[in-house]
Amino acid sequence: MAAPVIVRDADTDDDGSSTTGTIHNNAWKTAIYNRIDTLAAALFGVAGGGTGVSTLTAHGVVIGNGTSAATVTSAGLAGQVLTSNGASADPTFRGGAVQLNRNITSQGNTGTAETELMAYTLPAAMLAVDKDSVHVHAWGIGAANTNTKTLRLYFGSTVVATIVMTNASYTAWQLTATITRTGAATQIALGVADVNIYGGLSITYTTPGETLSGTVIIKLTGQSGTGSNDVTGKSMATRLETAA
Repeated sequence: MAAPVIVRDADTDDDGSSTTGTIHNNAWKTAIYNRIDTLAAALFGVAGGGTGVSTLTAHGVVIGNGTSAATVTSAGLAGQVLTSNGASADPTFRGGAVQLNRNITSQGNTGTAETELMAYTLPAAMLAVDKDSVHVHAWGIGAANTNTKTLRLYFGSTVVATIVMTNASYTAWQLTATITRTGAATQIALGVADVNIYGGLSITYTTPGETLSGTVIIKLTGQSGTGSNDVTGKSMATRLETAA
């Protein structure tokens, strides 16, 4: 290989004179660039103490992966803690009860059709492992009349809690449900509906079949056999309860 001729661009020599030029011999330049890349990989790759990846999840925690590129957890939810999943699995943010959503915008039923009063979209994979649960508590008021009023709480397409009111004294009500994952597309649920007067209690056991790798709509609906605003939703809170 011919010896390269190097002349510094816009530089000042020791004697004060200025010279300009280029590096001649492309093969020599390529060899230098390759060497720089090799050194960078050694310095900043996993073997040199680097991560081996070009981007990191915002607010995640970096996890060692032997000689392979590091992995990063998700950011987790407020109140969760990073929990070990055993010696052969990456840790994840889990633990305790975390409120996912609370809606306090009042909404009454419209006409005689079933009306969505409140809703929340459970994010995909939120129930990540078996025994993870979501707890929903909804409540509101009813008109003091004998019109037939029906309230339903849905997890996806399944009604997990419901009550029918015809007593004029039933002016306050609540629906709660706990839905627990038993598989990637199977759940068990217990729902309870109650009113302000003794005798209005309703308990429902169901087995929803939502695919938890996707989002799930949780919603409260109200319906009257007579007209609008016979039932009004006042609040719906959704809370995540992890298995460990």
